[in-house]
This record gives sequence, C-alpha cells and structure tokens, in this order.
Amino acid sequence: MRALIIEDEMELSRVIASKLGRSGFIADHAASIKEAQYAVQAHSYAFALLDRRLPDGDGISLLSDLRRIQPGIRILVLTACDAVSDRIAGLDAGADDYLTKPFDMDELMARIRACLRRPGVDTTPPITVGELSFDTKKRDVSIRVNRSSCTGANLRCWKPWCADPAA
Repeated sequence: MRALIIEDEMELSRVIASKLGRSGFIADHAASIKEAQYAVQAHSYAFALLDRRLPDGDGISLLSDLRRIQPGIRILVLTACDAVSDRIAGLDAGADDYLTKPFDMDELMARIRACLRRPGVDTTPPITVGELSFDTKKRDVSIRVNRSSCTGANLRCWKPWCADPAA
C-alpha cells in the first residue's frame, strides 16, 4: 500500500517513512504543495499525511485537489497548528483525521490503521512499474494510456511481472 508524506521537515519525513516502511507501506515524500500535486497525478495513494505549514502555502488548500484527483484517499493532517479552530478548519476542509505535533509514532500508526478501516478505501491501488500499470481489482493492464482487460492465463502471466518490488 502506498502513502504520501507531505512534509517539509526532512528528518521528520524520514522517520515517518522508515516507520511506514517497517509496517509494510511504500512511502513517497513531497516537501511542498506543488510536489504533492505532481505525486498524486503520478501515483495512487491509500493515504496521505499532510502538514499545514508548507513552503508554498497552507496544506489545507491541497485537500480539495487530493479529493478530486483521488476520491478514496484518506488524509491525516499532521501539523503544529494545534488550536481548536485549526483542528476544526482541517476537519471541515475534508481531512479524515488531525494529529498535532509533537506526536507519538504508535498513535500515528493507530490513526492510519483506523483511517484505512473506514468504508470507501481502496486498499489495493494499481501496481505501477514505469509506464506499466496493473489493477488487480479491475484486472486491467495499461501501458501509458492503452488499457486491456485480463482474464485466465493472461492474468496469471501479468501478476508476477507486476509483483511489488518492496515485498
């Protein structure tokens, strides 16, 4: 399962990515709103961890784009903005959860698991290797924009080629 960490503090991002990796997630990093917009166009994510204070603006402004591009993504705001009004604004803007810094890493992981248990989460995003994408749920293989459905023998042939390299 793939996660996007939208955080400009590199050390914190590295620590979170390491914890996610040990828990079986593939973690990508974006240090700005612009980088995050590019990432969600390029990959499917089960969830995103979103900081509010980013170099190019308030991360809350990214929520509507994330939801439009990937409707099923779960978004947990992870920020130092800890006033009640900040938490309410984040949740009302569309975040699934809101955790303030400093935080306990085990609590973060528990909140991620809780977000992913909620209905509507696609827990198996397509597997992407270069320009090849394999959607195990839809049984579709696409190379660039050319899409083909797979059944039987074709499906058994494609699955090993698209196996998760991190597994």
